[in-house]
Amino acid sequence: MDFTGIEYLLYSNKDNSSVMDEFKKRMCSIGYNLIEREEYKAQDYLSYFFAKNKEMLDLHLEVGYNTNLNSEGCVYLYSGVELLNNPFIVP
Repeated sequence: MDFTGIEYLLYSNKDNSSVMDEFKKRMCSIGYNLIEREEYKAQDYLSYFFAKNKEMLDLHLEVGYNTNLNSEGCVYLYSGVELLNNPFIVP
């Protein structure tokens, strides 16, 4: 069983809603569906959860993030505002 868990950070001068909208369009164009469930709704930031089908979603709910189906898995994306005076950000 292969597990994924890499967190990629993207910093942009674009507002997060336009970035999230573009990401949603691209994910849908490659066959993923936006999964809307109450626990995926955030109040302080934008949050999207994608799965290609019910089988992929069910497997995710059973074992967590994985790439068991054709080396693909669910994708969770969140976006918010972060201050750039963070010691982990290298200019």
